[in-house]
Amino acid sequence: MTMTILDLHGGFRRKGASFVPMGANYWPGSCGVEMLQAWPSDEIRRDLDLAAALGLNTIRYFARWDHLEPRLGSLDQRMVGRIAEFAGWCGERGLLAHPCLFVGFMSGGHFWPQGMAGRNPFSDPFLIERGAALVQAVAEHLRPHADHLLALDLGNEPSAIDAAASAGPVATAAWCSRMVATAKAALPGLLVCVGNDQNQVVGDRGWPFTAQADCDFLSMHGYPVPGWHPIPFDGMADPLAGDLLPAYTACARAFGPVLVQEFGTIIGNGPERMRVWLERTLDGCRAAGANGFLWWCLRDITARCHPYAKGGFEQRLGLLDAQGRPRPGTEPFWERLRTWSALPCPPPLPCGEVAIYWPASRDRRDPVTDVGNTSEALGQRLLSCWHALRTAGYAPVIARHDQTLPDLPLVNPGAAVGIDEARRLVAWVRQGGRLLWHGIDHATVGEDMEALLVARPIDHRLPQPVELPTAAGPVRCAAYPRQVCLEMDPGPAEVLARDPRGIPLAALSANGAGRILWSPALLDAAGAEPCNRLALAAWYREALARLI
Repeated sequence: MTMTILDLHGGFRRKGASFVPMGANYWPGSCGVEMLQAWPSDEIRRDLDLAAALGLNTIRYFARWDHLEPRLGSLDQRMVGRIAEFAGWCGERGLLAHPCLFVGFMSGGHFWPQGMAGRNPFSDPFLIERGAALVQAVAEHLRPHADHLLALDLGNEPSAIDAAASAGPVATAAWCSRMVATAKAALPGLLVCVGNDQNQVVGDRGWPFTAQADCDFLSMHGYPVPGWHPIPFDGMADPLAGDLLPAYTACARAFGPVLVQEFGTIIGNGPERMRVWLERTLDGCRAAGANGFLWWCLRDITARCHPYAKGGFEQRLGLLDAQGRPRPGTEPFWERLRTWSALPCPPPLPCGEVAIYWPASRDRRDPVTDVGNTSEALGQRLLSCWHALRTAGYAPVIARHDQTLPDLPLVNPGAAVGIDEARRLVAWVRQGGRLLWHGIDHATVGEDMEALLVARPIDHRLPQPVELPTAAGPVRCAAYPRQVCLEMDPGPAEVLARDPRGIPLAALSANGAGRILWSPALLDAAGAEPCNRLALAAWYREALARLI
């Protein structure tokens, strides 16, 4: 038995050779989410024939929990068998199968077995046992097809399920650990993941990367729809749109190997703009360390059942058109399929020029560790920072607070830190680190923060709109942590800019063998305004030149 494995660099390997999954997600166009019950076997096999003929190598497909277990307590073995049958059809055509279980959420619809009302699948003991029973049954049925499995996906976007948010990361981590262990006991060597989206970065939805520590790799989903992200952009041709999925991917890559498991343009009728977005997105994700790419989805969905009756956009997002031809505008994907799937080397480990800091606390769930950060606000500023650095010509990476910080300039786009974290940053800077810090949270400034900034607070001032001059025009900003402008005595620092009241707006200090450049304002919040983006990029270029 030759199963898919991961190498030390986070890339997939099969039969001793590197393997890059380049494929698509799949529902049959005729029935969509009703696949397991409708089971249009001829249509499925024709679509798999076409996928293989076009050079795709991986298919992610789905099983609704309510189809596998219509009433809690009794699995429908016929439906479970169809998951394995689909995997067998993939193997016959040289495709890798990537089955996804626990599809409680899909395309705007929610699907649960009878008896689930008011119960939480991630914390209810009985539902956890039913989940483990389902995972075991599916893994056992997949044993004959182990040679042509990519991995088992435990669920489609569980971060979109309110139950995960209410259960919280401790419960989801325990659930994940139980399901992974169950799957691997039933089918040793099986790779396992959870199919999550950008809410791992920009939302407190119960599925941080740390809750998936027992998974073999992480996933990332993302699409160029402004309302689905915490920072505005103006369509696919906006460069910011093409930087978002790479930024999310880089965040995941800081915690483990990452598969871009779902992506696509959603609208399939604007080929020129599709090409612009795909080129920037695909190359950016690959540079961020992505180990594979699966389009959403192979076919347009023509079914009119729920949830498609209320979501007509699913009818025009297939990688292929109604005649089975690659949709115009998708050429960048096909070009990279031919190149990347033939690469003999593993995906590149991210090798950046500037690091963005990932803090210890990113939500307000634990009163002991809560320093005021929220995933939504941190995520927005991280995306703004990432895009500004890319625009300025830098290749950014993510640096975790709990790992050795890289020998790169480090940017903190407004994350508050506790005293232990500040103490570690002081030691790093004094040993030669270069730190750019935006947003000084008055509630966290004590001796350690003063030692880090080489400055001390002297007053709490009202926040006022300010303009930080750059070669590309001023960065206009009115955002401060907790709506307080902390006036700092800069001491020996070189003050680079002051606000109209004379309060230091940017200052550069030596600190041991290192340097720190700080601003009390949340400058990265300004990047949410399109008019500020070029100026913010210029600020980064100028500030980093001073630090380096």
